[in-house]
Amino acid sequence: MLRILLKVGVAIVSLLVVSVFVPRADANSVDFACGGLANLCLGTVSLTHGDYVGSVVSESSFDGLSYAVDFDVAKATGMGIISILSGSELLANGSVQNTTPVVYGDDVALTFNVNWTSVTGVIAMALDGTPSALGYGLTTVEFIDPASQPWPSMSADVHIISGLVPTPELSTLLLLGTGLLGLGAACRRSILGR
Repeated sequence: MLRILLKVGVAIVSLLVVSVFVPRADANSVDFACGGLANLCLGTVSLTHGDYVGSVVSESSFDGLSYAVDFDVAKATGMGIISILSGSELLANGSVQNTTPVVYGDDVALTFNVNWTSVTGVIAMALDGTPSALGYGLTTVEFIDPASQPWPSMSADVHIISGLVPTPELSTLLLLGTGLLGLGAACRRSILGR
């Protein structure tokens, strides 16, 4: 039994050492936010034909300018589209993969899981230094839900991370599977050995 614990301990330490020395891709990100007294949030959200439709003016963290964040998301499926505009110039366009609504009192917070399919202009330059990019991230819009529409937005936070949605590499899955097989074999041997 002590041998098995020792082998498992060595395997765990080995995996930790490998994770320290394997290079990681550090993704850049940009953020837009509004809300609170210092940075009031302008914009509205309404429910039109079963869709959450809204436009919120949010300030960017990288240049301090304000940009309009427009979205149209189906309440039933949580899927839809989202974009970021500077005046009439489209700087980012994405698809909402799912939406999580959270209601507390008269406040509603919508959290969108977004794949940004097109990021251009100043946002792309701030994101990864190129004229165009891809991204992913979460967007949260909070608004007051009184009886009449449109509802005023209280806060918004748009987070864009450079690159595609991370998926496990084949070698990582292979390493995990091999480790699990080895652990299963060691446990089986110890159980049958009794």
